[in-house]
Amino acid sequence: MIGLLLSLSLNGQSPNYIFESGFEGTSHVTQYLVNGNVNTDGADIEGIDNGYDWVEDLDNNATLGTFRIFYEQGDTSVSIAEIVEGPVNSGNHVLRYTIEEPHIDYTGGDNEPLQKGRIQASLNGNTNLTEFAFQVKLYLHPDIDSLKTHPDKITWFTLQEFWNNEAYQEYPFRVTLNLQKPVGVGSNLHFGAHGETKVSKGNWDARWEVLDTLFAVPTGEWMTLETHFVEGDSLHGKFNVTVTDSQNNIHKIVNITGFTQHPDDPDPDGVSSFNCMKLYTSGQLIEGMKALDANIAIYWDDFKLWTDSTSTGIKEETQHQHLNYYPNPTNSTVKLDSEIKVHKVNIYNSQGALVETLKEPSNEIDLRPYESGVYFIQVEVKDGPYKRLKVIKN
Repeated sequence: MIGLLLSLSLNGQSPNYIFESGFEGTSHVTQYLVNGNVNTDGADIEGIDNGYDWVEDLDNNATLGTFRIFYEQGDTSVSIAEIVEGPVNSGNHVLRYTIEEPHIDYTGGDNEPLQKGRIQASLNGNTNLTEFAFQVKLYLHPDIDSLKTHPDKITWFTLQEFWNNEAYQEYPFRVTLNLQKPVGVGSNLHFGAHGETKVSKGNWDARWEVLDTLFAVPTGEWMTLETHFVEGDSLHGKFNVTVTDSQNNIHKIVNITGFTQHPDDPDPDGVSSFNCMKLYTSGQLIEGMKALDANIAIYWDDFKLWTDSTSTGIKEETQHQHLNYYPNPTNSTVKLDSEIKVHKVNIYNSQGALVETLKEPSNEIDLRPYESGVYFIQVEVKDGPYKRLKVIKN
């Protein structure tokens, strides 16, 4: 598999493009710390990747609140988020979630003692955040495929969640994107979503729900999720999710116009928090996977965030899909095969520092003078957004 990941930089083109990271550069997880403070229920990501700082650009953004990774209970022997080498390309770093066993005790609606597991990347304390979009790559460990043999249907395997307001607040409302299996043994996995109001402890009422049975969710390969959220009532609320599979086929899996806020809330004031990368499921499912000696592990990469929908990654990328590049990894040159006139190329190292600018370059970029490592090649084309290529120099 070609080891080059294409990401789009709108930095400098849209004031609402907030952040991006491929978990490279100096990005690292600090367990049991959030914004430098001790937090025994979670972790944080710090460091700089391609010019973006996890603390300065994300944690310290007044609109978005505080980024954190939340475990809730237990320790990193039972659930852990960590930046590791990718499952496909060892030169690529990604964020991996692993749950070894149920680690959270809780009681159900009938006070029955139960267990569950959770790892979630959250942006908490958002201020008047009524519209945003983000893009992230997702890879499900091949062992997740064993859920097809689970005897029951599956409705609780959460990947993203959006709170307006949170469960402990007045007028709680949540929107959830998850994996589902509609029937028992043999069914494919599918993406589902719902918008719910809280009735009582452990009980939620769905105001809308969808299940896309036309797209069978793959395991063991990368796919890209693009999510767009707009706060609103039954006529103006929007929740849209698009997936691009490993063959670059684009599927609209959720396309909802409906409540994304509590119907009775007299003064909705935006999303209070949202979980952009989440793994949250029942103790029963975790124990079932453990009995099969199967890994509950998912991987995330190339996270990008906008606070409106003026420009989103898939829309922009499809305008220039004829830009090809090879080989990667390389020990000499990278060739750009494109009908587009390349005006300028910026080459950055893995720390995000600019090492060279090529003006009016040819379509062959010579990396032989550089040391081995990861480089980001930003290609500027006429009348279009930058293309940013991630290249491994052997």
